[in-house]
Amino acid sequence: MRGARSLPVLGLTACCAAQTAVPTSRQEVPPQPRAAVRSETTELHATTLIDPYRWMEDVESSEFQAWAKGQNAHTRATLDRLDLRRDLLERIRALAAGRDEVKNLKIRASRQFYLKRPAAADTFKLYVRDGRSGPERVLIDPRATTPDGSASIDLYEPSPDGRRVAFNVSMNGSEDAVLRVLDVDTGKLLPDTIDRARHAEPRWRADGDSLFYRRYSKISPGAATAAKYQGSRDYFHVLGSDPDHDVAVFGYDVSPRVPLAAADSPYVFLWPGCPYVFALVQHGTSNDLTLYVAPLVSVDGARTPWKKLAGVEDQVLDMAVHGDDVFLLTHRDAARSKVIRTSLQAPDLARADTVIAPSEVVVSELAAASDALYVRTLDSGIGRIVRLAYDGAAPRSLKLPFDGTIADLVADQATPGFALQLQSWTRPKIYYSYDPSQDRFADLGLLPRATQPGPELASLETQVKSKDGTLVPLSIVYQRGLDRKHPHPTLLSGYGSYGVSIHPSFDPRRLAWLENGGIYAVAHIRGGGEYGEEWHLAGMKHNKQNTIDDFIACARFLIDEGYTSAGRLAAEGTSAGGLTAGGAITQHPELFAAALVKVGIVDAVRFETAPLGPQNAREFGSTAVPDEVKPLYDMSPYYHVVDGTCYPAVLLTGAAHDARVPVWQPAKMAARLQAATASGKPILLRLDSGAGHGYGFGTTNSQLNEELADCYAFLFWQLASGPDRSHQHAPATCGTAKS
Repeated sequence: MRGARSLPVLGLTACCAAQTAVPTSRQEVPPQPRAAVRSETTELHATTLIDPYRWMEDVESSEFQAWAKGQNAHTRATLDRLDLRRDLLERIRALAAGRDEVKNLKIRASRQFYLKRPAAADTFKLYVRDGRSGPERVLIDPRATTPDGSASIDLYEPSPDGRRVAFNVSMNGSEDAVLRVLDVDTGKLLPDTIDRARHAEPRWRADGDSLFYRRYSKISPGAATAAKYQGSRDYFHVLGSDPDHDVAVFGYDVSPRVPLAAADSPYVFLWPGCPYVFALVQHGTSNDLTLYVAPLVSVDGARTPWKKLAGVEDQVLDMAVHGDDVFLLTHRDAARSKVIRTSLQAPDLARADTVIAPSEVVVSELAAASDALYVRTLDSGIGRIVRLAYDGAAPRSLKLPFDGTIADLVADQATPGFALQLQSWTRPKIYYSYDPSQDRFADLGLLPRATQPGPELASLETQVKSKDGTLVPLSIVYQRGLDRKHPHPTLLSGYGSYGVSIHPSFDPRRLAWLENGGIYAVAHIRGGGEYGEEWHLAGMKHNKQNTIDDFIACARFLIDEGYTSAGRLAAEGTSAGGLTAGGAITQHPELFAAALVKVGIVDAVRFETAPLGPQNAREFGSTAVPDEVKPLYDMSPYYHVVDGTCYPAVLLTGAAHDARVPVWQPAKMAARLQAATASGKPILLRLDSGAGHGYGFGTTNSQLNEELADCYAFLFWQLASGPDRSHQHAPATCGTAKS
């Protein structure tokens, strides 16, 4: 989708718009349009690619628009006929409205900044409070920044003194952000407005009057779609000046001494009180960073004397600074990572001290406070914090308020201790602060204690043997007292890319699934980061089949152990998880009754042509590399749909403003499955005209509630369970499971 030319997709019925009337079960369902087949055959380094729906990649064409609109109308009417959807939506809304939601806590000069969605609100707003006891106030309501109220806050960064805050806003979840600046004391927006600021990551200088930020280049008319998010640079901006006159200090084609590829992502970072400035390069989606450093006083555009601190060969994943010391998190010679320390005056990684030695525990994040370096680790799926005092004392693991997932680890070099967010599969989020002088955690009071009624939940952590014998972690969440004598509707979710781990989390909306007898399971498959970078590499590129095998093994376990049956099991994959769920149902359709493929990548071969495709080549591969074409083809479920196969029921979702996975990806998969399946089960395509990539990318609370109601209703319908099944037909069956 290129610029404003993608707007015709807005002609689709918005799936997530507020309903003014509830359709009856007798509403006529428009026919599902069939897509024209115009196969294109391509030879790529001895791999033959037959693509029957390549024409759909032109989403601006009238043919695609008409087909997509018809698909959406059919999907909308089909789902609205389900009486249980109304009940589920009402329950999900009530659950979502039962508690505020808070995320992205930052602390500057005793001021606490955070994004908060009050229980009755639809979007996150930026709040601030002075100290722990000060009253909170709204700083930014993103909906007030645009005439139609469709904006969301993508990111924000307060100045070191807490007087100002820079923030990104984008429309309809598009992530095509504009960078703005607000005066915290007066609440007034400053005139500074910088476009092309997706992932701007602003970093303030100590004066609070100037900052570094990242910006993309202007795209010339007729440029390829994949050029949109390439060639970015970091600039220096003084408040009140014209951003088009800002000088680039780092990035693509800025200095011949620091060569960057067009798909690289450069970021400039500062640490309070540190006389150095740091530049970080993320190479596509690779987790291994390249780091540069220069004296802050020497920053002078392209003449800035950057010195390389670490290269990709050093396998650095994170860094933190305290005084003259720089701490680096690296997985070099440490499969689950370690922490090393070197001096900024004379950095030498070859002679760096190891301060957190490698072990069976995964080391995942660093945060520097005035008293110590705090290190987040993952120990058998449980988040831990290790305190490394600067005085040379041995590292010490802290006792957390409860076992769960750690997020928003926040430390300030001006103050001792830190803050964090804790949650688990069965316990909602709570923010705590840690006081090292008392060795004690205290509730920050950002979120009320959970009081909403709901079932008592239980969770189980187990391991499943995959096809090659590898033990794969599996989490199972259910209502306490679950009767294992009968199979239950079960949703098995998996991701398996980028080294991203799926941690235990509590979503009150999930109760609508669990309290109706559903089981929620998460397969922690290879390609993720549950066991460090080695786990990630074991599911990348030519190893992607491991990801699918792990997911399939977890599905078989749930069936064999009596939690569910093939007739009541559903697969779920979101974004890159589309390769997982899509691969599972195309390789083993007999194991699943239904599947959710949400904004999913399903054609990895053609994904490289998408706006963010080039950045993903390091994760999945590139068609420009002969040895990577076959793995790209093998991992793409779209090319492995076989005519006449009994596929499960599938609900695919896409969004018009998705900057990450273009809408033609789920559209092509939906068309192919609709043409091929012999099961008689529905293959539905749900397209949202007013959203982006999903939760965390500008999706509103209402949109999330509507989508989840659609998903749960679809699953309960197809898994032959759930509340109020009147006016519904039992799903068709086809074949027997090979469990």
